[in-house]
Amino acid sequence: AARGFITEARNLQISREPQIVEMTRGVIVRGRFINENGAPVAAASIRIESGNRFSSEKVAEDGTFELVLQPDVPYDLLLEALAVSSTSASIPARKSGDAVDLGDVRAQSGVTVRGVVVDESGQPLPAARIWMPRPAKEGAIVSWMNGRLMEATSDEAGSFELRGLTATPALLRVDHPEKARAYVS
Repeated sequence: AARGFITEARNLQISREPQIVEMTRGVIVRGRFINENGAPVAAASIRIESGNRFSSEKVAEDGTFELVLQPDVPYDLLLEALAVSSTSASIPARKSGDAVDLGDVRAQSGVTVRGVVVDESGQPLPAARIWMPRPAKEGAIVSWMNGRLMEATSDEAGSFELRGLTATPALLRVDHPEKARAYVS
């Protein structure tokens, strides 16, 4: 793909005449996703929403991102990573060739839930998966289907720490290969 241009599929007519392919210059959105201490957020993604359409892009390990978006369309960006709460930014409709520098987009640490997973006899249960879909306006099922999860694994002592939650009611799922799923709210 040509840098700064929209990636599009085009149908060309087979002809002896030369074909003209007109490429659309996009709106370039740049920034850096950082935590509340100013360090880059690793293993993060950006959910790009416009109306009822969405896509997702990865953030570089140094927290930087560069998106090429369709011109004349407003967008909502949702930056997400496991250890921080989701952070959003709105991009109003811009003209072809415009550049938007969001600078540092700072995520808050959010709420941390700590606990211990034990079996029915009170013994620690290591390797349990504690998870929940990220809150979203489309609902938990859509988040789950798109892999937008917050999760942790219990250690040898059964302890876990799930970070980056919002201060809203949540339903945690606890899965273990040898046990039935448990729910905690």
